[in-house]
Amino acid sequence: MFAIIPPRCAMAENEQAENEQVENEQVENEQAETNTTEPAEYEQRKQGRFEEWVIAHTGISIIFAAFFGLAAVYGAIAWINYHCLPCEYNNPGICALIAKSPPWTLLTALGTVFAVLLTWYIRSVHRHQELDKRERELIERRRENAHREKEFVTRCEEGKERLFNERYARAIELLGNDDIDVKLGAVYALDRLAGDSEKDRATIINYFMALARRIAPAEVHIEQDGETGERKNIKDRSTPLDGPTKVLLQVIINSIGKYFSDVAEEQRPKFQNIDLRGMRFIRMNLEGVRFTECLLDNAIFHFTNLDRGEFRHIDFGSSTISSSSLRKARVYYSIFKDGIWEYVEAGGCRFFDSEYENSWGPSVALTKAYFAFMTFRGMLFQIDLSQAYFDDVRFEECEYLPGEAKFPEGFDPEKAGITRLLE
Repeated sequence: MFAIIPPRCAMAENEQAENEQVENEQVENEQAETNTTEPAEYEQRKQGRFEEWVIAHTGISIIFAAFFGLAAVYGAIAWINYHCLPCEYNNPGICALIAKSPPWTLLTALGTVFAVLLTWYIRSVHRHQELDKRERELIERRRENAHREKEFVTRCEEGKERLFNERYARAIELLGNDDIDVKLGAVYALDRLAGDSEKDRATIINYFMALARRIAPAEVHIEQDGETGERKNIKDRSTPLDGPTKVLLQVIINSIGKYFSDVAEEQRPKFQNIDLRGMRFIRMNLEGVRFTECLLDNAIFHFTNLDRGEFRHIDFGSSTISSSSLRKARVYYSIFKDGIWEYVEAGGCRFFDSEYENSWGPSVALTKAYFAFMTFRGMLFQIDLSQAYFDDVRFEECEYLPGEAKFPEGFDPEKAGITRLLE
């Protein structure tokens, strides 16, 4: 007769277990969301969220459980009255108990229900308080770890800065030594510092340029002779560099070329008033470089990027430019004499008031080059100048090779003073 009561209890227990599982999942989701938020934001929203949870879950659950408990008790009493009371003399027990004292049985059932609900409520609140406590501890540990990490990074940066300053000061001090080997070691030390510290790279490169200007000074100013019309350097009073100074200068040039393109364009140094005769510029990226009043006689530019470069009052002398690029470069008041240009791309290059003598090889590309107030002396033209532009250009003792030399449309080379080379 009473076999159906235990399954109902089991259903209540299963339902309670399912409710607890859902609540646990909700708590875990809320905890995951809290971990992704900032600690300050969590502290501000935690109290409101907890109250919402109590209202949305605990209050409704208590009301529902109370009604469910009352309904279950009254339903059980009605069922027992209907089925059990007729046979109370044949089956004394629960039927007789309910028949004799129904209020106390009802109150006992209600008390049991509220005791279970109160126990569940206290347990849920305690669990949430425990989760909040653990979360606060976790947030506090994260804050402490972040603070320690920040202090550690700060100490490391301060240590690196202090070490850099010590190494930099020591290298500068060694450059004042008279021994060339000590100076070379100091330059290599500064080169190493430039590689290690990106933010100090511009400072070191500019110091290298000032050092080059100090150990190899030069004065250059190109003007045209009023009598002969020949352009020449009227301020060349520099003396040739000795061997050790050339070695030191070459090491400095190599360091500048290594890091030149890594420095912001507005912070890049300018080659100015430096004796660079015989220097080697090999495989360097010098885009946007500026040379002003420098001596470059016998210098070699090989696989060097000189795009958008600017050259003012430069005595190139017998320099060699090979396998290099001079696209959109600008050349002002400069001299090229007996130099060699091979496999040079100089499209869009602009030449002003300069003089060239025996300087171009057959592999020079001067597409859309611009020549103004120029003098070509002793040149053999065997390149394509069909897209070049000539403005007030003089040709003295120049020759061109028919079939290979090409000039702009409407330009008559023989009328301009360029002799046709007989085959």
